[in-house]
Amino acid sequence: MQENPSPNALRSAPPVDQEEIEWQLSGAPLEGIEAWLTRSSAPSPYRIDVEPTVEIVDRYLDTEDWRLHRAGLVLRIRTRGAESEATLKGFSSRENGLVRRREITEPLPHGEREALLRSTGPVGRRIESLCGKRSLRALFAVRTNRRVFRLATNGSRIGTIALDRFVVAVPGRNPAPEETRVEVEAAGSDEPLGPVQAFLDQLRRALPLAPVEESKFEVGLRLSGLVPPAPLRFGETRIDRGMTIEEVAFAVLRRQFTKMVAHEPGTRLGEDPEELHDMRVATRRLRAALRLFGDALPSPVLRWTIGLKRTASALGEVRDLDVQLEDLEAWESVDGRPDEGALAPLTAELRARRDRARRRMLAR
Repeated sequence: MQENPSPNALRSAPPVDQEEIEWQLSGAPLEGIEAWLTRSSAPSPYRIDVEPTVEIVDRYLDTEDWRLHRAGLVLRIRTRGAESEATLKGFSSRENGLVRRREITEPLPHGEREALLRSTGPVGRRIESLCGKRSLRALFAVRTNRRVFRLATNGSRIGTIALDRFVVAVPGRNPAPEETRVEVEAAGSDEPLGPVQAFLDQLRRALPLAPVEESKFEVGLRLSGLVPPAPLRFGETRIDRGMTIEEVAFAVLRRQFTKMVAHEPGTRLGEDPEELHDMRVATRRLRAALRLFGDALPSPVLRWTIGLKRTASALGEVRDLDVQLEDLEAWESVDGRPDEGALAPLTAELRARRDRARRRMLAR
């Protein structure tokens, strides 16, 4: 993992894929917190350096059918002055104010969503895989006035403290009332969190700060009245003895189709081969159920077989290459393996074939 940059410094450097670790707190007036942070002597053994205040505009986007949210991701375009970046954040785990989540960021020319759709960087590629040709719509914006302090101990930076005043702006509405927040971010996920936690304990003993239960994205959803859809459900999947054969058939179809749809986002992302495997299994079971219950199903339902066959073919092509790559990796890891350089061309060829097969799969 790479070290987290300061929150007030947008990354014009290479893209970053990291675990973000921060504490989100509120309750005390920011003036009192700033006074405590800027007093003549920092609490031992820490050093606190003040940075300039910055103005940040964060725009959150998703497709009309919430493709990113369904994949467990939040898309944010952040702009400060002439610099912009696009960030994909995973849904966070939250415990007593401590937030952990994956964060993938790449620089974005001019902050334009169109530039993101043309991007071949780590964020742009994932957006293309998940959304295809679907347009990204603006959900809301968060405008933040941020005061930043660098936290160091024993000559090394261990984190940053951001004092935020922010408002949520929803298209077509007046901005919501200003809210405040304190975010204490660790410098890197590979660094011990103990020193940051110890500093935070001192801060919370001195000031009435409590954990925040909502991310800024969740605050924006609440204030804008936006409600992402619940996981898709297609009806009853329970089976009992009193059901007709047609009712049993539809229960089986619903059960497998629900599994198929649930694994679609992970299949599109392509980061976990098991997602594609599980989607393929559900597709095969759907096709088997259509054959098994064919006499009990309406003829329009049986026409699903054609589309499912195309889907199964596309999934199978990628899955076969995933298995070959996994087998090759396992072969390389055993004792007495051949020279790795001899296998590199084969590995590269299989990966290139997989990339082409994924492009064909996503185009269907």
